[in-house]
Amino acid sequence: MAVTKSNKTNSSTAVDETAQEQIAQEPTTKKVKTSATEAKSANAAKSKPAPTAKSKAKAKAEPKTKPVKAEEVETKEKQPEVEVKTEVKAEEKPEAKAEVKPESSEPKTKSSKKSAGPITMADLLADSSYELKIPQTGDIVVGTVVSINKKMVVVDVGGKTEGLVVDREFQMAEDFIAELKAGDKVDVYVLEQGSGGQMFLSLKKAAMDKKWDEIIAQQENDEVISVKAIDTNRGGMVVVYEGIRGFIPTSQFGREVSGKLDSLKGKDIKAKILEVDKEKNRLIFSERLVSEADELANADAALSSVKEGTVVEGIITGIKPFGIFVAAEVPLGEEGEIGVIEGLVHISEVSWDKIDDLTTLYRKGQRIQAQILAVNEEHGKLTLSVKKLQDDPWDDFAEKYPEGTTLTGKVSKVVPFGVFVAVAPGIEGLIHESKLGGIPYVQGDEASVVIDSIDTEQRRVRLSPAATDVPVTYK
Repeated sequence: MAVTKSNKTNSSTAVDETAQEQIAQEPTTKKVKTSATEAKSANAAKSKPAPTAKSKAKAKAEPKTKPVKAEEVETKEKQPEVEVKTEVKAEEKPEAKAEVKPESSEPKTKSSKKSAGPITMADLLADSSYELKIPQTGDIVVGTVVSINKKMVVVDVGGKTEGLVVDREFQMAEDFIAELKAGDKVDVYVLEQGSGGQMFLSLKKAAMDKKWDEIIAQQENDEVISVKAIDTNRGGMVVVYEGIRGFIPTSQFGREVSGKLDSLKGKDIKAKILEVDKEKNRLIFSERLVSEADELANADAALSSVKEGTVVEGIITGIKPFGIFVAAEVPLGEEGEIGVIEGLVHISEVSWDKIDDLTTLYRKGQRIQAQILAVNEEHGKLTLSVKKLQDDPWDDFAEKYPEGTTLTGKVSKVVPFGVFVAVAPGIEGLIHESKLGGIPYVQGDEASVVIDSIDTEQRRVRLSPAATDVPVTYK
């Protein structure tokens, strides 16, 4: 009996040692609740008989608790405490473990897409990529014609907005509107926002603005266009191009039509664009750049071939109060080619006589000869003189009319410091105010004068009134 007790005591001690070894080998983990089946299995293990010395040695060699790997420990420590219930069927082993998937660390995002359906205004506003653009006064936008009647055109200009073309704007664009239909795309100009929220539009202004842009492009491309001649005036020809009025100066007509502008009324004229100013509504054309394109192309060669003092022939292309424009013809080479250079004869170089109105002596299209005074290569123009081809009245004036000669001339000008009198073609003399002696002079009247002095270099003649009465003398 004593032996039996000793065996029981030793067995109990061996069980305790085995349990302590198992606890030492197992890492510290969070508590996991088990199911009722596992608890039952544990109770059954306790009720088993105490192990013998052989079983004790075997227990030390093979611990019941399976070692846990370091990776599994880290995973368990990161996971929150989870209550796991495992149902074990009769045939399953009690050691079966429940597999728990860790939750993703990425935050869940709500889907930005809504269920399929019509897009509302709220949806558009909520979408940051959508920008609602409402046309403002002064904008030119592309709209879609919604409807047309006898008094109004309704145009969708975007931004959930419709505009109206009415009243004067409708009348101004009637020809254009007649060709429109619902669904057409048109350029419209926003005139103003109505008090009731409606928008008033202009088709004509938008069309004109677009046309100006096209004209500027045509000028840059040096295109030949067709304009219609409307009327003539002193400066040239009024023309119309694509509904926009323009002008062709007299100097910009070729020799063939210069002086015959009235015959061009109502006809189409080939021309090029010289100047465009949208803000000032200014549009200048040149017919000469088309009709005399070949001759003008040789302008550089012509300029290099002419010299000061050379006499050239040309056609008057324009007459202004300050002078006349001449298309001077310059021969090129020996093949009979002619280059044309524009020149100006200033009114002071037209004649030795004083001229108030050039139209009394010259007309457009008239052929004249002139002498080259200067060549402006930078601007490609000539300075011409007609009077240089005439005799200079100063060459022999002093010989014909020496000092002390009495002449009859015509009063040409009355000024505060004296009176000018024309005593010969191209020559005027001055009666100084100190010598007037109270005699009244009127422009255009004849006056009898005496030559006091002549300065040929300065081209000046000083005069004094001639005595009209013979003085009485006594012996």
